[in-house]
Amino acid sequence: MSTISGYIDASLWERGNTVLRAMLAAQGSTPTPDPSYISTPLAGVASAIQTQFHAGGAFQLNGTLVAYEGRPRWSRDAPSELKGNPNIAAGLAQAYTTAGYEILKYLRGSYALAILIPEHRHAFLAIDRMGIRPLAYGLTKTGFAFGSNALAVTAFPGIDRSLSAQAIHDYLYFHMVPSPETIFQGVSKLPPAHCAIYETGRLTIKRYWTPTFQLSSTPAEKLSSELMSHLEEAIDQQFDSTHSATTGAFLSGGLDSSTVVGLLAKRSNSPVNAYTIGFKAEGYDEIPFARLSAKHYNSPLCEYYVTPKDVADAIGIIAKGYDEPFGNASAVPSYFCARLARDNGSTILMAGDGGDEIFAGNERYVTQQVFSYYEKAPRPIQALLRNTLLSNTLGESFSLIHKARSYVRQAAIPLPDRLNSYNFLRRTPSSDIFDPEFIARVNTVLPDDTQRAEFRLPNHADTLQRMLFLDWKFTLADNDLRKVSRACNLAGIEVRYPMLDDDLIAFSTTIPSTLLIRNHSLRDFYKRSLAGFLPPHTIGKKKHGFGLPFGIWMANDTHLNQLARDSLDRMKQRRILQRRYIDHLVSAQQSEHAAYYGVMIWVIVMLEQWLEQHSLTQ
Repeated sequence: MSTISGYIDASLWERGNTVLRAMLAAQGSTPTPDPSYISTPLAGVASAIQTQFHAGGAFQLNGTLVAYEGRPRWSRDAPSELKGNPNIAAGLAQAYTTAGYEILKYLRGSYALAILIPEHRHAFLAIDRMGIRPLAYGLTKTGFAFGSNALAVTAFPGIDRSLSAQAIHDYLYFHMVPSPETIFQGVSKLPPAHCAIYETGRLTIKRYWTPTFQLSSTPAEKLSSELMSHLEEAIDQQFDSTHSATTGAFLSGGLDSSTVVGLLAKRSNSPVNAYTIGFKAEGYDEIPFARLSAKHYNSPLCEYYVTPKDVADAIGIIAKGYDEPFGNASAVPSYFCARLARDNGSTILMAGDGGDEIFAGNERYVTQQVFSYYEKAPRPIQALLRNTLLSNTLGESFSLIHKARSYVRQAAIPLPDRLNSYNFLRRTPSSDIFDPEFIARVNTVLPDDTQRAEFRLPNHADTLQRMLFLDWKFTLADNDLRKVSRACNLAGIEVRYPMLDDDLIAFSTTIPSTLLIRNHSLRDFYKRSLAGFLPPHTIGKKKHGFGLPFGIWMANDTHLNQLARDSLDRMKQRRILQRRYIDHLVSAQQSEHAAYYGVMIWVIVMLEQWLEQHSLTQ
């Protein structure tokens, strides 16, 4: 596991190392005999950094302390004195003293970075553009502390570790706590492509990079050939031939995981082990697709079928292993897949996360194109449709009328709000979901406001590009990357994300939306470009992912059902949710739609489990 911890403080003169050890322990890092881990404490005047990493570095130059974890690299246009220094930490220390946070325009790759200048009570933090490597931070009356996760920061003296009602609400809305929030009142997370500057008691947060969607005039055929070149370069950046024998890959049989396995197979001197997870539940098992992809690339495939008992056994592990409540149920199969890899001797796993969000592979992108027809209609036509279809005089005896009415209702909601039309917290009034005292402390429109701000941010971007950019933050950085990275860390595996290579992402922003999706076909450009490389079954496969059939299993497995019900009963005592709302979810899960209502039940169960595992009360 890679971690970073540190502080700059005027009051910690004698117990600095004790505090650092507590911060390191709080984020789940423990000493290990594995020599690939290095622990490097650096101490200055009332300041310190400590790192423990697979890949990282630390350096001290004339009183400037630098530590990073991850795999940063200098860009092609970086000054020669930076690119020529083999010690990237030393280059950072030297460059920061003259250029400040502007050095980030030359930094690429995945990283979490901290630079301290104790003489000036100055601290600088930054994370990579896509938020692959996290950093959290907090202020006290006398200083500033930071760590790879929120729990590390709460171990620092003077940090307010009381729970945030807003964050709990937003967790139930998003099924995770989005940055910059954390579950703790006194701790924040750096969002992707952001840095923090602390100096003499003042804290400034800056966004240092925003993508430019500047469409290429290059013919589609040439863009297709360039895509493969960029994918190969992305693999080269992540692949280390010295670890070829212990490098494997997740494989679901979908576009991205199959691409990664195929490119690894071309680069590796030995067969690339692929790992997949299956479920004995109709509509969830992807192992047949993974087998076809593995066979196509001559990759040995290791398989594991997750059972309801596995889920029950893993709930506590997952809840305790995350620094905040985390409600994405795919964390369970991700954990078992990573553990399978570790037990098979792999130390590094390549993941395909990100392809759908940069090359337009999520169903909602096409759905919103359909709604755009209403938006493009003249206003009188829109008004006529609303007045006709939404009037009380028009019955719903025909399914066509019902569908047309639903279409107009949703189409009338502007983006990005429309993306949340089916959110559980949007389908029921807050007063029917939450305890009155709890909801009185919450701004219920904050989730919408934060998404609107992110959606508007890119300049000269069309609707699809804005949705992609929105997903980089909320779907990738806040959710999927956190899910996979932490699950792999819990299993003792390092994970890398070649699809999130900076140059590949920059290339993706030049592809016109009309090529990304053509005739309502998701990822049309990607599929056409890789038609000669990917097997035909992969091109035609529907998107699944390692989804967990929790709702279905809860309905049929007595032990899992009882575990969930016990957690829900304890949640009723916390005065967060209305008891009758929890009862409604359970009843609907049993009688109406087990899979659908099982999603929200899982989210609530994981909140309760997280609070219990960390001995916290609301």
